[in-house]
Amino acid sequence: MEKSILEFARLVESEIKKKYVDKVETTVVVVPKNNGVKKTGVILRGKGECIAPTIFMEEFYGAYTQGIDLEKILEQIWGVYENQRLDHTWIAEAFRDKEYIKKKVVYRLLNREKNREILQDTPYIDFLDLAIVPYVEIALDHHVKGAVKVSNQHLEMWEITSDEIFQWAGKNTSKILPPQIYQVEELLQQLYESAGDLYAREVLDCIWQVEKEDRFPMYVLTNCEKKYGAACMVYEDVLEMFAQQHNSDIYIIPSSVHELILIPCTSGMDKENIKDMVKEVNATQVPKEEILSDEVYLYSREKRGFGVVD
Repeated sequence: MEKSILEFARLVESEIKKKYVDKVETTVVVVPKNNGVKKTGVILRGKGECIAPTIFMEEFYGAYTQGIDLEKILEQIWGVYENQRLDHTWIAEAFRDKEYIKKKVVYRLLNREKNREILQDTPYIDFLDLAIVPYVEIALDHHVKGAVKVSNQHLEMWEITSDEIFQWAGKNTSKILPPQIYQVEELLQQLYESAGDLYAREVLDCIWQVEKEDRFPMYVLTNCEKKYGAACMVYEDVLEMFAQQHNSDIYIIPSSVHELILIPCTSGMDKENIKDMVKEVNATQVPKEEILSDEVYLYSREKRGFGVVD
């Protein structure tokens, strides 16, 4: 019978312990991620070191189930550990520097109810059915960026309050990750041309089959990196300016944690159809870890604020 991912992780831990008994201590962990998703990892702690990278097993487990030799997988895991160990050394030093954090902290939007577990030890601000959560942006190299969620223990270490961390994040986020708004067709075309995304081309073909005057105007709001761009929703003035440009209140569709779809209410698109579309897409197209919400939001020009569409 095929091993579960947890059994595989325990096998990896056992083999690493045998091969590198004088170099590392090992622990198997199950780590909660966004929206209740849990990932299985092996912590490798070098002897005498206070920083211990967690190597997540999902990718390696996939290779193992496809018949890749365990010895080769162990070599790959050890290589990842060696690289991450060097990264974690300077990250640990940077995290002790309050001035570094002050310049690098940003915020993300997560679903509040789906993330009760990870929010227990995290400062956050309620926003509709969501949570605004601070993260510290880390450049691992010239091509790869990561982020570390700020915990209450971090606040204690830096001797600051949650109000201060959100003040810093409020100043940084729109500067580090400036907003971008695309027409849906424009973004799909980019995805197809730059990444060969065939699904994007398929959707684009469906849009083009509709006469231009009959299409509902739809726009995508995200950030310059197109990662966790839903946070642009709470950037100062972004939705207000968009609503003014279109002389309309705006429906906001949370298509994922990475982007939002904006539809002017004057388009005539039925709100019930929009709500049904969000639920269907979340259930069938969006990875569980990337779902933001099943709700549809409204930006009101009169109130200059947000609400949930009934």
